Amino acid sequence: MILRSIEVRNLHCFRNPTRVGPFGDRINVLHGPDEVGKSTLMEAASLAVFDRHSTARAEIESLQPWGTNLSPEIVLEFESGGGSATGLRRLF
Repeated sequence: MILRSIEVRNLHCFRNPTRVGPFGDRINVLHGPDEVGKSTLMEAASLAVFDRHSTARAEIESLQPWGTNLSPEIVLEFESGGGSATGLRRLF
């Protein structure tokens, strides 16, 4: 499976829905100034795929935009060998 895009909402600095992609088949590079959310996007992808669904309240609060109680949302879009798109949506 190949990651094609990532969308985040209510996650750290991303209060509004933000989509990054489409990603290509080869190496993709995220670049930009400091503090724009590059590391947050990588953390979001990792959380969506590897984190348990029984996330503790303190962990959820650490993901929320600063000063809010909004629920973080992460959506990953993948392409499988047959070319079909599949999604992974993670709500906290």
